[in-house]
Amino acid sequence: MQGPSDACTEAAEEPAGRNSAMPGAVSATEATGATGELPANSIRWTTPVVALFVGFGPDGWPLVGITRTNGVEVVRARSTVPLAARPGGSHVVVCEDPAGAHPVIVGVVDCTGLLPGSEWPAGRPSAPLVGRCAIAASDEVVLSCGKASITLTKAGRIVIQGAYVLSRSTGAIKIKGALVDIN
Repeated sequence: MQGPSDACTEAAEEPAGRNSAMPGAVSATEATGATGELPANSIRWTTPVVALFVGFGPDGWPLVGITRTNGVEVVRARSTVPLAARPGGSHVVVCEDPAGAHPVIVGVVDCTGLLPGSEWPAGRPSAPLVGRCAIAASDEVVLSCGKASITLTKAGRIVIQGAYVLSRSTGAIKIKGALVDIN
């Protein structure tokens, strides 16, 4: 029977750069060569950035909004941390290349836990502005805030509820249906 200290000794006796616990692992010297520089085709990880978790795409992949020079781009990402089914919140993202392609979510930023009573900084948007945001569900989508809600069902029913509902239009407001019941 082999004890924990025996396993450590055996790993130390492995040829330089190899680790029996991680087949295929190489040392920094083997990876960079004698010059100490990474090969041209190697992955270059960028500085971590904070991105907004937008939700999951129809294919089940997580989507994040990354700020670019020309606006916010929503892209598919991978994750090393469990993601809540509910989107929102800032997540720490690293990308596999300097252009920002192939983002990987590596952590979650918790603004409310920094100081007691602290809130998101005033004047700063809590979500990136995107050109289009699609939300899909198999049974029902509910958007709610306080006493107001909008519910969409898979049967095609739309329910709008609120303490005060206002509808404004610069053009005509059309109500069509097999039966229109007012009050």
